[in-house]
Amino acid sequence: MKRLNDEEKRQLGLLIFYYRSSYFRSARNDNENFKQVNFCRGICSQAQLSRLENGEPLKDHEIYWLLLDKLNLKYERISSKEVLTFESYYEYIYEYQNNDQLAINYNEYILMINHFQNVFRNNVIYTHYNYALEFIVNILNEDLEEAYILLELVEKTLEILPPQLLILTLHYIGKYYYLINEYHVANKYYLLSLEHMHKNNLSNNVIYFDIAINEIKRKSYIQASYYLNRALGFYLNTNNQLTLGKIYFYFGLLYTLNKEYDISYRMLNKALEIAHTIHKRELLVNIYNLYVVNLYLTENLQKALIYLNEALLVESNKISRLLEVLIKHKLKQNPDDNLLGDNYFEIYQFVKLEDKEKYFEEVIEPKLNKYDILIQHVVLNELYVEYKTKKKYKKALELLEKYKF
Repeated sequence: MKRLNDEEKRQLGLLIFYYRSSYFRSARNDNENFKQVNFCRGICSQAQLSRLENGEPLKDHEIYWLLLDKLNLKYERISSKEVLTFESYYEYIYEYQNNDQLAINYNEYILMINHFQNVFRNNVIYTHYNYALEFIVNILNEDLEEAYILLELVEKTLEILPPQLLILTLHYIGKYYYLINEYHVANKYYLLSLEHMHKNNLSNNVIYFDIAINEIKRKSYIQASYYLNRALGFYLNTNNQLTLGKIYFYFGLLYTLNKEYDISYRMLNKALEIAHTIHKRELLVNIYNLYVVNLYLTENLQKALIYLNEALLVESNKISRLLEVLIKHKLKQNPDDNLLGDNYFEIYQFVKLEDKEKYFEEVIEPKLNKYDILIQHVVLNELYVEYKTKKKYKKALELLEKYKF
């Protein structure tokens, strides 16, 4: 019988708790057998099981093997070669996300995850390491359905992960919640990742950028500015031009949200210079659209059309098309709204109305967070202007306080 070190005992104890409690809460006919008092009978005391399941190592190795056997779990040694190969795959993701020059081969990762699933089938600890890696790759590939299937399994066994994989997994759980618009939960996981990064003296600088974007979504603009500045400090004198361009873009967005348009333009000019240099279409379109929003909000509509045409030359996209319709409506040019999808057609309808309040409350507000943040800002600004024009100052103030714009 293989001897276990204290770290293995800690990890196995946590996994025993996870599987035992999962079976106890399940609809199995024998779920009562997994109640703590029943599960440990004939193996150890309930107090020992409780300590073990909380990660406290017990001296008696045999208790672990008997409990694992009862759960039909195995823990056999993995070859050093396979361990090193596995580690190299999640270490590369660290490098990839912090280096714009690198690319990732998703097909290779899927093949290797399947390979590790087979190699680790008799080792419950490394099986869970592999679940974490698979979850991360699903997020990178924006396959949220597959990521969701693994989410609970990964979230509830985080404590068994080694430091670098833990930091990465917490980061990508944060990304998952960001992608499904649960920004407060995302923030919790991002900050946990950052905490473990500092605790273990590891570097994952892109986390500062991701936290900043999430803070913008949470409308915590002071915090967003702080983390953007941290990110800028790391990326300013590096070859990571794409990330640097994005940082300047989000600085521009922050200043737009604070109605500091002159500073926003300065940030956007820096972002635009980088985007032209590295030929990144998506970044170019985002920058041009933000220019257009700035000009729209400051009633410089003719100049807004010039930048809008630049955006549409790079790529026709739904935000640019909506902005074109809104600007031409303001200029009384009979815009063609046929290319707008249902959601953005509703925004156009809202802007056209003389009495926007009811339509906003009934149609727009329930799904406001589903719109791009630029469009949200345009909508809120339109309603705010209406309140001010109609001398509904209390309503205007309530809107400002609710949406922090």
